[in-house]
Amino acid sequence: MDDELAIIGGSEPVRSAGARDRIVDDGAEQTVMAGLAENTRRAYERAWSDFATWCGQNDRNPLPASEETLVSYLHHLTVNTDCAPSSAGVAMAAIRRAHRMHRPPVPWAESEYVTAALRGLKNVRIEQGYRPRRAAAARTDVVRQLADTCDLGTPTGVRDRAILLLGYRFAARRSELGVLRIGDLTFTSQGLEVYLAKSKTDQDGHGAVTVIPYSANPEYCTVRAAKAWVDLLAAEGVKEGALFRPVRYGKVQQKGIGTAYRMSGTAVEQIFKRAVELADIDPAELNGKLVPHSLRRGWATDARAAGGDIVEIARGGRWSKRSAVVLDYMDDVDRWRSTPNAKIDL
Repeated sequence: MDDELAIIGGSEPVRSAGARDRIVDDGAEQTVMAGLAENTRRAYERAWSDFATWCGQNDRNPLPASEETLVSYLHHLTVNTDCAPSSAGVAMAAIRRAHRMHRPPVPWAESEYVTAALRGLKNVRIEQGYRPRRAAAARTDVVRQLADTCDLGTPTGVRDRAILLLGYRFAARRSELGVLRIGDLTFTSQGLEVYLAKSKTDQDGHGAVTVIPYSANPEYCTVRAAKAWVDLLAAEGVKEGALFRPVRYGKVQQKGIGTAYRMSGTAVEQIFKRAVELADIDPAELNGKLVPHSLRRGWATDARAAGGDIVEIARGGRWSKRSAVVLDYMDDVDRWRSTPNAKIDL
C-alpha cells in the first residue's frame, strides 16, 4: 500500500530505487575489475580494444553490439588474422564482460548464431593445420641449466637464481612470483613454507601454503637459494615488502618497503628469457617453446613421473580440482606409461 512504509530493523523505510541509485560512483569499476586476475584483466582490455577499433573502422556500434556485429567480427578474425580459437574465445568473453559491466541488454548471450561462428573459426583453423601451442616442460635437467646461468657473485644473479628455482619447485605462475612478500616465506628445519594470499584459482583470497623440502643437492636447492636472496635483502636493510624487486647498478632497490610494490610478470618473463638465451638450450630437444610457464609444467610432469598423485599435484600447483590443464600435463607421462601398445611386441 502506497501510504504504508515497511520498516527494516525498526528504523528506515523501504523506498523504490531512484535515478541516483542507478549510477555507479567514479572509480567503482576499477574495484570490480580488481576481482579479475591481472593477466585476465590485461587480456580482456586488449581484446576489447581490438574489437572497439574494428567497430570504429566498420561503422558498427561496439556497445551494445548486435549478433550480426559479433558474427561479422568473428568472420574478420577468421579470414584476416591468424587468431587462435582460444584467443577468439577470450575476445568473446571480454565483449560479454563489457556488456555486463555497463549493463546494456545482451540478447546474444546464448546465441546459436554466435556459437556457430566461433565453432566455424575453430574448424577453419584445424583445416589449416592449427595445433594448440604448448609450453615445453622445463624438467630438472633444464632447470639446472637455467640456474647455472646466474652469477652468484652479483645481487642480480642471486635474485634470478631464487626466481628460477622457486618458479619450478613452487610451480609458480609469473604473477604469483611477483606478488610474494618477504613475510610470505617461512624457513624451518625441514625446508621452506611459502604462503600465497591469492591466486588464479583462489580469487577470494583464502590463501594457501606450499612446502618445499631441502634438496639433496645443495647446489640446486630452492630453499637455500631463497634464503640467500632473503639474507642479501636483509643485509641491504630490506626486511619487509616485495620479495623480488629490481636491482640497478648492483644495488637492491629500496622502493616498496612496506608497500604493495612488486615485480611485474613481464619482468619475471625477461629474467627467464635471458636465462634461456645464456643456457643455449636446443629447442629441437624440447616439445614446445621454453617460456616462464615451462617451469610450472615441468614441475607437474616431474612430479607425475616420480609417482605423484594427480590430486596432490593439482593441490600443490594450485590448479582447480577439475582442471583439464593439469590432466593434460599428466598425459605427457601417462601416455607412455599406460598405453596398451607397450604390451604389444610386433
